[in-house]
Amino acid sequence: MKVLVATTFRVIKQGDRYFAKNAFADIICRYNERFGKIFLCLPLESDVNLTSSHVDISQMVEGVFHITRMDAILHKKDVELRKVIEKVDVIIARCPSNVAFLASDVAHKVGKTVMAEAMGCAWDAYWNHRLIGKLMAPYMYWKMKNVLKHADYALYVTEQFLQRRYPCPNTTVGVSDVVIHDIDSTVRKQRLRKIELMDRNNIVLMTCAAVNVWYKGQHFAIRAIPKLNQMGIRVKYYCVGQGDQSYLRKIAQKFGVEDQVVFTGPVAHERIFELLDKCDIYLQPSLQEGLPRAMVEAMSRGCPCIGARTGGIPELVGEECVVERKAVNQIAEKVAFMLRDGLQRYSFQNLEKASSFSKKVLDERRNAFFEQIEDR
Repeated sequence: MKVLVATTFRVIKQGDRYFAKNAFADIICRYNERFGKIFLCLPLESDVNLTSSHVDISQMVEGVFHITRMDAILHKKDVELRKVIEKVDVIIARCPSNVAFLASDVAHKVGKTVMAEAMGCAWDAYWNHRLIGKLMAPYMYWKMKNVLKHADYALYVTEQFLQRRYPCPNTTVGVSDVVIHDIDSTVRKQRLRKIELMDRNNIVLMTCAAVNVWYKGQHFAIRAIPKLNQMGIRVKYYCVGQGDQSYLRKIAQKFGVEDQVVFTGPVAHERIFELLDKCDIYLQPSLQEGLPRAMVEAMSRGCPCIGARTGGIPELVGEECVVERKAVNQIAEKVAFMLRDGLQRYSFQNLEKASSFSKKVLDERRNAFFEQIEDR
């Protein structure tokens, strides 16, 4: 079976070799293991320096059709794209993405099978940007809804949220793209010991996300710190992630908590778990998410977690651990509530939930779904 993946993830071309960042390389590897070499339809870059986070995917790729988001919006490469799609059996449209939307439209015109992957919410992704994003949000929402409605198959990274917002009447499955290594008993014991010994008047909070992406919501957590201080709870808040820190530093200075906010900058993925083991409560105050990988990783280390009512977050942690979006007061109140009653309970609850994201469990569910496509 020949498969084409349409997405706006970027790939770097150097000579005759292709490189992708770790997260996308893992996805390509997954498709390659199941379907063999695949075709890619996405933006190509050549003037980018490779880093340790880039992986050579050349051996997994049959060919690459270069198309930018603007090309897709303007339908500048319809004819060339049609020729590529006619050579394959299945189009995997990773939504939301204008490239995926165009590939889906062309695929239906030439009678090819379309599998839509709902990776996040188009409305949330665009509405939580500047004016141009808000203007585009209704169209992107409608377009993603239409693509899922007409897809032959649909894979969602959530269990409920994206399914409700972007329903597909045909064969579907909910399988996260988050992969957690097996959780051993040592993690549970270490977390229990940490909870027993912790000083609940001096705590560590943490969010793992790019610090220059407004919709990740770290500024709401920073604004909650003075309220926790007033309750007698001294906070050290770790903002783990890459990006320009200037906006969040200004927020911390404005609210007089710059000495309580720690910016780590980029952190190697293997070191993330070391930081999570020092964290008392993990926060995900995002305005846009599919199913947040960082939160699942925090849960796998036994971190009690608090998240905004965004995307698949309530599915992960349950209503007791959810706050309304942008609700600064609720963040402070929920942290105080957890410290009074529930750290151990939510820690064990999260470890149990995280175990359902093991590679073995997810691969079995995903492969059973892929088999249905192959047998079509």
